[in-house]
Amino acid sequence: MIRFFAIVVLVCSLSSMAQAQIKADFKGNVDAQVKGLQNTKTAKDLGQNWNSETMNLVYGNIDGTFMFRKSSFKINWFFRYSESNLYKDDYVAPRFSNYPNNVVLRNMFKLRKIDKSDRAITESILSKFAYQWGDDETQFTVGRMYIEYGEGYTFNPIDPFMLPAAFSTLQNIKQGNDGLKFFINSATDFRLHFYVLGDKQFTDYNSRITRTVMLRGDWDYTDQIHVNYILGEDQKRHKYGAEVRYSFDKGLLFGQAVRNSQRLDKEDAGDKGLFHYVIGYEKDLTNALTSRLEFGKNDQDNTFIEANYQQSFLPKKNFIALINSYKFSDLVMFRVNTSLDPESGFSYIHTDINHKYDKTLQFHVFFSAPMSRAKNEPQYAAQRVFAGEAGLGVRGIF
Repeated sequence: MIRFFAIVVLVCSLSSMAQAQIKADFKGNVDAQVKGLQNTKTAKDLGQNWNSETMNLVYGNIDGTFMFRKSSFKINWFFRYSESNLYKDDYVAPRFSNYPNNVVLRNMFKLRKIDKSDRAITESILSKFAYQWGDDETQFTVGRMYIEYGEGYTFNPIDPFMLPAAFSTLQNIKQGNDGLKFFINSATDFRLHFYVLGDKQFTDYNSRITRTVMLRGDWDYTDQIHVNYILGEDQKRHKYGAEVRYSFDKGLLFGQAVRNSQRLDKEDAGDKGLFHYVIGYEKDLTNALTSRLEFGKNDQDNTFIEANYQQSFLPKKNFIALINSYKFSDLVMFRVNTSLDPESGFSYIHTDINHKYDKTLQFHVFFSAPMSRAKNEPQYAAQRVFAGEAGLGVRGIF
């Protein structure tokens, strides 16, 4: 399959290159962080037996685009090196500290090299490797691609192909998906996206491909109202739902509702499937301050638990989140994100101060920690193992 995919891309590329002059564009970023992690008593009670540790982290992307007439070839190389004593005993904390841990959500081809030791993990992954042909009216894409849409910052169920990272200290990380995409711009205000994807992660790479067949409608109903809707099969479930966004002066209001059927490969009369929703409101309160409120439900199936690579950062079924960004100047930005689970009582905060030294260099200081503990009940165990962390980072952009 990988060999066939490479031949298709090569033939298409050579055919187009023979007829047109190639234009190339490269860009990327490198981030380095030093973090101090502090364990909590609730985590120790659940077997996370450590006090304080450090983590050193370097990650980045090199993104290339080659264009020729109606065709383009896009590639992104993602790399990450993280080091900490917490890896030695397989503690939970690094999984949150490195979120998103997985940069390919629908993976058939692997195209990666991951080395693990007692103290470190080194990752080298092609997160994008796609050939695209077409124009503004129709497009065809084959390979590993980014699929990104929807308004949710903390939870975005309308798009299962990209994970929100509002509470992560890692930014500029996107997830690739393997397969085909067809795009049709049937009118000036209505567009269709058709995805045919495959994934071997779902069955632990046992040569079986879990398919995704999804139709997305992308509709500008009016100048102010935009609608996304999805219908199809993904990760052994039928999925359908919609998002409506209303834009107004200096703000927006949106809502999503997505229904997932019961597992198609399981027979359980008591399984009623999953229902996700999120409602959000954003407003520029001043020229410098923007606030967003989101609340919703991330339904969970305790019998057939979602794969780790598909899970959101915060393990919450119900949530209320407040996201604030304050622009001190064109060079300094301050962000404060908070989230509360009203059922368990668990709340979490993430802050980040970012200073742009110039166009190519940035510095930031960050802090993340639980603000209140979850109830001491088995269903909230995942919320009780969160560690606090503080650190600083430097980002180079080229």
